[in-house]
Amino acid sequence: MHEKTSVVLIEALTRLWSRIRAYHHEVPGVILLPAPAGRGELSVLGHFAPLRWRGKKTGDEHHHEVVVIAEHLDREPADVLGTLLHEAAHALNFERGKKDCTKSQYHNQLFKAAAHEVGLTVEQVPHYGYAFTRVLPETLQRYEEDLKYLIDISIHRRKPVALTSGPGPP
Repeated sequence: MHEKTSVVLIEALTRLWSRIRAYHHEVPGVILLPAPAGRGELSVLGHFAPLRWRGKKTGDEHHHEVVVIAEHLDREPADVLGTLLHEAAHALNFERGKKDCTKSQYHNQLFKAAAHEVGLTVEQVPHYGYAFTRVLPETLQRYEEDLKYLIDISIHRRKPVALTSGPGPP
């Protein structure tokens, strides 16, 4: 393992986000991070947080954040792309001034429309609305070259393992 591995991982994710923006010009630039899941959040694949970052210089603008949960980077690259597209749909709606999700994470019709726009299929699920998304086959073809770059990285954060109690070392 080389210390530049994290840089290459972020480059691969950034490359995908940049391609999303090239196809969907209203999707904003973001601070893009792989980050570990919080306590009890292993079911979350990523998140979009508007205006979460700000530069130190006076008058520096605020920046949005997109996080891909590191424990889920072991999924197929197409599924990681799906997470980025899902968050891009949220970012697109934020830029348009449309509230597409409640605090309890219920994804409404506005999210569904934006998700379709960026190349996802959407299914309604209990308690979360239109939160379940998948990448359309034609969308996968569009991002094929960028997905190859992500395949080359093949690294993820290990999921937590339960510690067993028992006798310590002798």
